[in-house]
Amino acid sequence: MDFFLQHAPPDSSIVLLFTERDDLPPLYTELAKNFRMFLFAIIRHTETDMVEKFQITKYPTLMVMPRPDKPPIAYRGDILPKDVHNFLSNFAIDMNNIVRINTYTIDVFLDREKHKPHVILFTSHDTVPRLYEDLWRKFHFYMCFAIIIAPEEELKTRFSVTECPRLLTSTDGEIVNFEEEISAKGVFEFLSTFASAQRSR
Repeated sequence: MDFFLQHAPPDSSIVLLFTERDDLPPLYTELAKNFRMFLFAIIRHTETDMVEKFQITKYPTLMVMPRPDKPPIAYRGDILPKDVHNFLSNFAIDMNNIVRINTYTIDVFLDREKHKPHVILFTSHDTVPRLYEDLWRKFHFYMCFAIIIAPEEELKTRFSVTECPRLLTSTDGEIVNFEEEISAKGVFEFLSTFASAQRSR
């Protein structure tokens, strides 16, 4: 496994399946075909060193390592084709667009392109608001944009979000909340400060 991780492309995500089965599960084969941008590995329950290293207590267990040098994120749901497919889809992050994130992937998003500010919108809407799309078109060269739709309580607590919508930005790990009412003029001026700092670097 160490050899595998050392030689994996540094930006690749790795899917790990811990299983008691001797064969290759059909679902895992299908996932590998659908997510060719990921690397897939299977670890049998007899590999005790790996089982202990990753603290595996039940089978099957599915994990994603966002990058070879990052700790794995365990899938917590049922091993069902649609659910697992949706879980892996979260990690197919395109930083050139507005990224939809959740509790699984927020730290993955914040870890990428650290030289840019990261903008996150918490919203109760089920689509990307027009204003947010307009802001992304204006500032996406200077910062990364993400949206959290119907955020889980875990995320709201972590970022002190008490109501939606709420906008925040992270620069070098420092979180800044936009505390005013969200309006086109106010948010534009708020983000302009981060874009100006980025241009001056």
